[in-house]
Amino acid sequence: MEQSDRQIVNHDNADSSINNKSGLQRKYGLFTAIAMVVGCVIGSGVFFKTGQVLDAAGGNVGIGVLAWIVGGLIMVVCAYAFATLAKKHEVVNGFTDYTEAYCGTKFGYFSGWFMATIYGPATMALLPYVAADFTATLFNIPDDIKGTFVFGLTAGYMAIIFSMTVLAPKLSGKFQISTTAIKMVPIVLVGIVGTIVGVSRGYSFESAISAFDNETTRNISFFGALFATSFAYAGWDAVSAINSEIKNSKRNLPIALTFGSILIIVLYVLYFLGVSGIGNIGELIAGPQGTQNAIASVFGSFASSLLTVFIIISCLGAANGHTMATNRHLYSLASRGLGPIPKLYKQIDTQTDTPHNGAILSFMLACVWLVVHMTSELQLFTKDFYFDIGDITVYGFSLLCIPLFFMFMIKAKDENVINRFIFPSLAFVASGFLVVALTISNYKLSLIYLTVIVLFIAIGALFLIRKRQIRANVDKEAIYEEDKSPMM
Repeated sequence: MEQSDRQIVNHDNADSSINNKSGLQRKYGLFTAIAMVVGCVIGSGVFFKTGQVLDAAGGNVGIGVLAWIVGGLIMVVCAYAFATLAKKHEVVNGFTDYTEAYCGTKFGYFSGWFMATIYGPATMALLPYVAADFTATLFNIPDDIKGTFVFGLTAGYMAIIFSMTVLAPKLSGKFQISTTAIKMVPIVLVGIVGTIVGVSRGYSFESAISAFDNETTRNISFFGALFATSFAYAGWDAVSAINSEIKNSKRNLPIALTFGSILIIVLYVLYFLGVSGIGNIGELIAGPQGTQNAIASVFGSFASSLLTVFIIISCLGAANGHTMATNRHLYSLASRGLGPIPKLYKQIDTQTDTPHNGAILSFMLACVWLVVHMTSELQLFTKDFYFDIGDITVYGFSLLCIPLFFMFMIKAKDENVINRFIFPSLAFVASGFLVVALTISNYKLSLIYLTVIVLFIAIGALFLIRKRQIRANVDKEAIYEEDKSPMM
């Protein structure tokens, strides 16, 4: 990064006019915070996970609805617990702040490392991919070139969104609000109209209370359906990554988390009922084309194409929000003197108030995760399993939340019974439930995800060990210089 082009400020020497501990300015209000919660969650998941939920539920819409409701309640419980944490802690990055405060510095570091290397970059890659996949469907790209088209367009979407979040963060915030409003259109329209049409046909109501004939359904797995919804509900925590940039965050962040998460459940269940009521279950399970066909059957081909455009915008809006958050993960570690080259990654560009260096490395990691996703999507190396980079983020995040909520119940002695025990215990159980759900539905894949997470944590541990060695060498040199000094 050329320092002659832009003025750089170090976290250590941040201007005193900056009104928080992070060195970043408070530039986002309550509506942006709500838009981050709703916008980061409602992106691609509800659109491309609908088929997976139906597939796992064996085509039984009733089981699918139950999975969406239970998955949503898990999100609400965890979001409320996070809201309690948000009122108490605000340093640089919400999740890292919380794990550091209650589980210790090391656990906080490894949590932040997971967010910076797996959770954030993988999500940065997956959401633009889904937008590109729907774009290919919109333009009827032939199957023989679809893979190459989607891969190239995904990279293009990633580059555009990354550039906007880094070079024009205020514009990125406005884009987040506008896309959140736009993405409501397909969800509400399909949800309301689809449900009405489905009920009038006697289809949606009938599907919601009974399974299809065994000859046309697959094995029913509620746990598989539940875990499929978990990615669609993931992302509500992204707003905590900008907690130190939200105006009056101890008030606004809990409001955004609570209000946004409840709204999301209502919209998801409504959309799922609507699209299931007007679509062919087999086609919906097959992929985005089934969703477009379902919409076209009621709204017509032109309206179907227009709604697909809204879905694409929805995915890009979610990608924007997650990219905003991911750009700050490495910075949050560097500001604590942790991770690779802290002096480099804790620099803030004074013109855009954005940690550019950390953002660039995050983008490079996102490109790596995109390659991983495409190799799995195209089954280039194995056909035995599907490595879902979205699922590994949910699995890892849930694992880290288990000790966080447990330690909060032990240490938060100044909280009332509801905030200290009731909701954290529910969030503790909910997080463990998600881990168990994946393990039961596919234990081999859960072991693969766990192995990958452990490998990344091991890499992060090397930087921690290196820091200790450097500190030890500095201490030895100081002692040596002291010994050489003449006696007075």
